[in-house]
Amino acid sequence: MMSHSLKKAKNRRTSNLRQVFDVLTNIGWPLSHYKSAARYLQGDPDLIAATGGTNWQKYLPPRHQRIIFFPDLFTEQEKGDWGKISMMRLVLDKD
Repeated sequence: MMSHSLKKAKNRRTSNLRQVFDVLTNIGWPLSHYKSAARYLQGDPDLIAATGGTNWQKYLPPRHQRIIFFPDLFTEQEKGDWGKISMMRLVLDKD
């Protein structure tokens, strides 16, 4: 049988891993995609037309999408800063 403190430590570890997954999936990857899109689409009218005329600069950044798989694991401050690099570092640098 698992002790209470061991169970609590495993739950904390699982929560931290879920936060890391959420941040990497919903901020890290979209942010990389956004930077790549900016590099290739910036200023070329033919390429911009290929987006179907969408305002990708407005909708692609993760801070505008606000997709969070496990919102109950994040503080209100972290959710308010969702999509910012500093918020990513805060979660990814946790022990």
